[in-house]
Amino acid sequence: MAFPHDHRTRRLLERERSFSLIFFDGSVHEAIPEFLVACGYRVLARGRIEGPFDEAYEALCDIESPSDGVVHKGGCGLPGGTVLLDPEMVLGFGSEDALRQFCGAHNVCSIVAVWERVSETVACRELDSLGVRSSTFLLRGEPDGDQLRPIEGLQRDPTGAGLVTVLDSLGLPVADMFGDVDIAVWRLEE
Repeated sequence: MAFPHDHRTRRLLERERSFSLIFFDGSVHEAIPEFLVACGYRVLARGRIEGPFDEAYEALCDIESPSDGVVHKGGCGLPGGTVLLDPEMVLGFGSEDALRQFCGAHNVCSIVAVWERVSETVACRELDSLGVRSSTFLLRGEPDGDQLRPIEGLQRDPTGAGLVTVLDSLGLPVADMFGDVDIAVWRLEE
C-alpha cells in the first residue's frame, strides 16, 4: 500500500540535513561561553566531539538532555575564524543585541547561516558591532519578513547547498567548516 504523500516524504529525505551556525571572522573560540551566558544560558558542562561535520553535528543534536531546558551548542576554531554550532537555530536571530555586543567586544564580524530542511527555510545574516549589514530570510524560496541587502546567490539557490556556496563566496573556510571537525560542546541550561 502506497502512502498518499510518498513523493513529499521522498523529497524531504533527499534534502540536505539541517544546520545552523555562526561564523566569527576571528579567533574567539575561548570567548564563546561568554557569548552563551550573554544570551541567557548557564554553562553546565563541557565536552568534545570529533569527526566529519555531518556526523558531529548530528551527534550534537542527539545528545540526550537530562531535563527540559538543557540544550547543547558546539564550537571550534578554524583557519580565519571560529564557528559556533546552534542546533536550536535561535542565537543568530533571537540574540541580536548579545551578538552585536560580542562582535564589538572582540572586534569581529559574524555571519549567521541557517538551513532547515523540513520548512525549507534558508537564512544568512551578516552582523557586526554596528548591527545587521545584510539579512536574507527565505521560506520555500520566497522572501519571509524584511530583507536587508539580500544575497542574490541565496535567492537563486535557496537550499542548504546554495547556502554553503554563498558562505564560500563570502570567503568562509567551508572545506574546513564542513570537513572533519573537533568541536567543543557546551551543555547549557536556558
